[in-house]
Amino acid sequence: MKCNLLTRLIAVFISVILGFSLKQQIAVSQNDSTLLTFPSTTPTNTSGNAGNTSNTENPGTRPPGNIETLCQNPNGSLKALVPVELENNSNYPFPIEHIRGGYTFRDTPMLWFYVPYDISLDAKLSLSDENGLQLASTQVTLPSSSGIIGMTLPPIPEVGQRYRWTFSLICNPEIPSRNITVRGGIWRLEPPEGERSFTELANADVSYETIRPRILDIANAGIWYDTLTSVGLHYYADSTNERVALDWRSLLESVSLGEYTDVPIIFVHSEN
Repeated sequence: MKCNLLTRLIAVFISVILGFSLKQQIAVSQNDSTLLTFPSTTPTNTSGNAGNTSNTENPGTRPPGNIETLCQNPNGSLKALVPVELENNSNYPFPIEHIRGGYTFRDTPMLWFYVPYDISLDAKLSLSDENGLQLASTQVTLPSSSGIIGMTLPPIPEVGQRYRWTFSLICNPEIPSRNITVRGGIWRLEPPEGERSFTELANADVSYETIRPRILDIANAGIWYDTLTSVGLHYYADSTNERVALDWRSLLESVSLGEYTDVPIIFVHSEN
């Protein structure tokens, strides 16, 4: 009970600080030449476990060769497109990856992944509470080519709570343990008071130039999931738009994901 109360108080504090930060930034005119980047460190107003979400990412492991699997001949590894920080822990034989800026203002945020297989696979995205209890999941069939995909997470029930997501490629429907999986964390925050809905930031029908200043704001505030989705959906709709393409490249490069800048977005699944 004390832990839940403390978590909620921290979330309220973060929302207030972020709201103040966003209002300050919105008051400043944004120059079109400003590069879209993500902070190299968690902003001081979202420091500590709140910014990192204290969840690890497993880059995916190929099943043993003697196990029947659909996941053959990958073009690299399954990868969640998130910024990570490494923590060395004496209790583990390898560094732990923490997601930096794992926040969203949306109840159904979109997550992005690189899928390395040139074969049509089923993919499953699940939402769990902080204790690992699965709350909901979505399963789709992917195109038969490698590339970047976006998938909408099932609705996040409460503001101010941490949740976990799990993305799996179904390599063997009969043996779930053989699926290739990445995991991470997400924390839904209350949008700053007085702000309009953030839904339009994820609407490719809205002019990108119109919403770009607000995308810069949420990026500078350390809200990763909404920043990437806002740019990604516009890039998926029109990859020839030079401003959008430059922002997509700059954003990924700023979080050490530059190797994916030229990878095509092949699939977007949204239930909104």
